[in-house]
Amino acid sequence: MATIISKQSGPWSSASSWNEGKIPSGTDEITIATGHTIKLVNDFSVAKSLTVNGSLDLDNATLAIGVGLKSSSYSDGVLTLGAGASITGQGKISPVCGRICSAATSDNWASVGGAVQFYTPGTQVAAGKVNFELAYVSFTSSVDQIFSTQGNDWSSGSFPQTLIFSHCVFNGPKNIDFGQSGYTRGETEIDIQYCDFRNCMQVKIAGIQSDRVDEARNLKYCTFYNSDGTPCLISYLRFMGSLDMTGTVGVRVKIQGNPVDIADSFFLNDNISNPLLAPGANANTIADSYFYTLAAEAYNPKLLTGASLKNIVHEGPRN
Repeated sequence: MATIISKQSGPWSSASSWNEGKIPSGTDEITIATGHTIKLVNDFSVAKSLTVNGSLDLDNATLAIGVGLKSSSYSDGVLTLGAGASITGQGKISPVCGRICSAATSDNWASVGGAVQFYTPGTQVAAGKVNFELAYVSFTSSVDQIFSTQGNDWSSGSFPQTLIFSHCVFNGPKNIDFGQSGYTRGETEIDIQYCDFRNCMQVKIAGIQSDRVDEARNLKYCTFYNSDGTPCLISYLRFMGSLDMTGTVGVRVKIQGNPVDIADSFFLNDNISNPLLAPGANANTIADSYFYTLAAEAYNPKLLTGASLKNIVHEGPRN
């Protein structure tokens, strides 16, 4: 293992791009320095660590994280997005096992753009676990994103499974999965707070209904807005565990699934044909929130059907 730092902008495959004068291997500790742009054309697997402080152009390559690891520590299979980091291109980031984290700050965000996709391989990995801890990252990529914890044998190893996103902006991907069907286990913590979702068609939490859930899910203090007038579907279908949506601001939002707890929130919807709670929703609790519907039928109770209501203000234009 060696510590390899970029010396200048250039191809990943060129020894002249790196301070040691050699092309990094997956077992090295690799850093792309601030001000440098490294272009990766061929697929690469990170077994130790990659820190991006400058720019990484994935072209059409797949950057795999933690292939062959068993999540025994926090030091292996680590991708870090530093302050001001940028990942572009049309490639994929494929976390199999390890950590995806950021060191960005409120005044120096990291970004994931182009058509870069976080992508989960099509097979489960025994004891493979992925930990996402991202803050101050802007996702402007034009393709769907799947943030999966991956694990199959979640009873072995000491590595937790978390999906933690704070102060992130999603303005590009149409469909976002936080936890993928068949890969998100009951112990997984999903904590999404202070994030901004713009022009998203669907935000899915923790996969499909058949997955067991022991931990509560948070989607708190987030905003949802689509400039083209189409609704954003928040999908949460669980047997156990509730989705906490405290502090939500939503324009043209539809919630599918249950149970969902909403408090101290504001929603604006077009009309009762686009209700806040999709048909079949039940066991939901809504409290201390304000609703405005842009239609004369605003007071129709169908808007909040299937919910337990407390201290609700529901208004709209009168006939």
